[in-house]
Amino acid sequence: MEKDDGALWMTMRTRKGVMYQTTSLDGGYTWSISEKYTMPNANTRFYIGKMSDGTWYMVYNNSSTVRTKMTMAISSDEGKTWENKLCLYGSYCSYPDAAIIDGNIHVVFDDGRYKQYQWRTDEDGKIKTWGHIYHYSISETELKNMSYTVLDVEELDIVARCKEYTSAYLEGTGTQEDPYLITDKQAWKIVASMLENEGENFEGKYLKVTNDFTIAGNIKLGTSKTYFAGNFDGDGHTITYNMSFSSGEANQGLFGQTAGTSVIKNLKVAGTMNTERTTDANIGCIVGVNRGVVQNCESSVVVTAKGYKIGGIVGTSVGGSILDCTFNGSITSTSTATGNTDHGIGGIVGYINPDKVSVVDNCINEGSITTGSTQVGGIVGLSKGANAVRHQISECINKGNIISTASVNSTTNEGVAGIIGMAIYTNVTNCENSGNITAKSSSQVAGIVGKCCEYSTITNCVNKGTIIGLNQVGGISGRHVGNVSAIDCENQGDVYYVYTNKININKGSLSFIND
Repeated sequence: MEKDDGALWMTMRTRKGVMYQTTSLDGGYTWSISEKYTMPNANTRFYIGKMSDGTWYMVYNNSSTVRTKMTMAISSDEGKTWENKLCLYGSYCSYPDAAIIDGNIHVVFDDGRYKQYQWRTDEDGKIKTWGHIYHYSISETELKNMSYTVLDVEELDIVARCKEYTSAYLEGTGTQEDPYLITDKQAWKIVASMLENEGENFEGKYLKVTNDFTIAGNIKLGTSKTYFAGNFDGDGHTITYNMSFSSGEANQGLFGQTAGTSVIKNLKVAGTMNTERTTDANIGCIVGVNRGVVQNCESSVVVTAKGYKIGGIVGTSVGGSILDCTFNGSITSTSTATGNTDHGIGGIVGYINPDKVSVVDNCINEGSITTGSTQVGGIVGLSKGANAVRHQISECINKGNIISTASVNSTTNEGVAGIIGMAIYTNVTNCENSGNITAKSSSQVAGIVGKCCEYSTITNCVNKGTIIGLNQVGGISGRHVGNVSAIDCENQGDVYYVYTNKININKGSLSFIND
């Protein structure tokens, strides 16, 4: 604010419970050391303006601790003292703005910034209502002459509900021809808020990324309770994140969960992901739990974990399709899960659920995997189908090296391999492994499928990598169980098994055990 003597006066929001002030006597070239000002502030925006006769007015939260009591005050001595005139709204509210038009002061503020809804109590008890953007106008003369008054909320005009307000920040209308544009991290945050707080799952809507950007914190689309159901086009851009999840959090990724109607395509992700969860994490660098289509996506994320059901693209697939995707990051998990529980860690998909048919086609893993567990594959960790649910893994290539330090010498559900750690009711077609697979203390180790079970098929697959395992080691399959087949397959890599602490060659083996 400019004072009558030409001095410039600045006030600031703080976390100290009051506003701070500073003054410039040379047109803003230098400023005095900031100091406490008398007006309360709960680290929130306020507005100061000047009436036509020179009287100053302020719209602010009259509280030092919480954003409540939106109040209008006036000053006749250029901010030395203030007289509160009108409390516009008593509950949670924030971010006022104001303008004078034809002698009337128009004020706007919101009561649900990013929260979008709040709990209120009325005659029917506690109910959930959407937040609003409120408007109120009062003449300059009326404000100056009135005694302190608390306004009835019914006297405020509702400009918009925050549900409408948030989507208004996005460019586009959400149609295929005019998609919502994700321009930066702020637009991403708004989309996440709409999904989490407003029940907008974007089914039938279209979104498109227009720039590379970095997300701060664990801001994702979809949680354990909400699914993203729309069409998301990354348009070749990269979203970078550094996410970290506690032991109680599962279903994590840039997209936490997706619905069967979802399509995520042409997206690249980079950065880091860390999870403290020691069991079924359901973590994927693109999608935690996928039910829709993920196509032409790429991840270079570095994953550090303690659990399983982790994938470089998708953590868990439930009837989803993962097409034309590439992982070139790394996965390190300290999990020691072995045996007959469903676990799974994979370069593309960690675990494929038996409820619906999943498809993984034309995907490439170039990333390394290091873990203490089994059911580990360069493409899929565990592909678990059923009699009427035959998963399809085709045209996939693993170039990444896999190391499992699990200590298992048994016939239980294990498996470490270049394509699929363990396959049940799964068809594996036209796949190739050139990565080195090392599991010196584990059984069921192979270039293509570690353990091949229950009517699974391996057709026209090639192994070129070096395979090292404890026993049940093969270039194509480590162990066959049930009515399974390996047709037109070729092993070109060296296959070794460890016996009495010595590495022995088993070169050219297609399947070490078949029962």
